[in-house]
Amino acid sequence: MFKRLWNLVRRERREPIQIEINVVEQIVLKHLIRFESAAALDLIQEAMSGRATVTDDQVRLSLIRLESLRLISREANEPAEDDRGRRYRITPDGRRLKAVLQNEPTSRIQTYL
Repeated sequence: MFKRLWNLVRRERREPIQIEINVVEQIVLKHLIRFESAAALDLIQEAMSGRATVTDDQVRLSLIRLESLRLISREANEPAEDDRGRRYRITPDGRRLKAVLQNEPTSRIQTYL
C-alpha cells in the first residue's frame, strides 16, 4: 500500500507558479549557483559590491523570501546567535533558474517555477 501511494505522489506534477525575482535575489542566486553554498555574510558582501544602493536588510529579506520559495535552503550546522554566520545552499528548483538569470542583473524578471 505504501509503495502504491508513493508511486501516485511521485507521478503527480506540480503546477508551475509565476515568480518575480528582483536584482538582489538574482545576485544571491547567481552566487549560490556558482559556489553551491555560501555564508550569509558572503552573500551580503556580494550583493553590496554588485550594487551600490543595496543595504544589509534588503539582502536578509531576499534570503528569507528565496528560502520561502524553496529556491535556497539553510544548512543545518548554523550558529544560533549570529545571522551572518548562517550558510545557505542552492536547491534543485533554484538551480533550474540558471537559464533565465541575467549575467548583469539590471531589473526584475518574471518567470515560471
